[in-house]
Amino acid sequence: MTMQTSKIPQWPEDVEKACQIMPDDPIDVSYKNNSPHLWRYVFSSLKKKE
Repeated sequence: MTMQTSKIPQWPEDVEKACQIMPDDPIDVSYKNNSPHLWRYVFSSLKKKE
């Protein structure tokens, strides 16, 4: 229910422009670095019950 009623927070465009991350920043933890297939890694680490 939470996922259906919540929205992704977004900064106003002027804040985004003022706070650009440098391309060579070693501590870039933005959403752009997230894997698009995260669940693939989660499910592949689970062991099959026998």
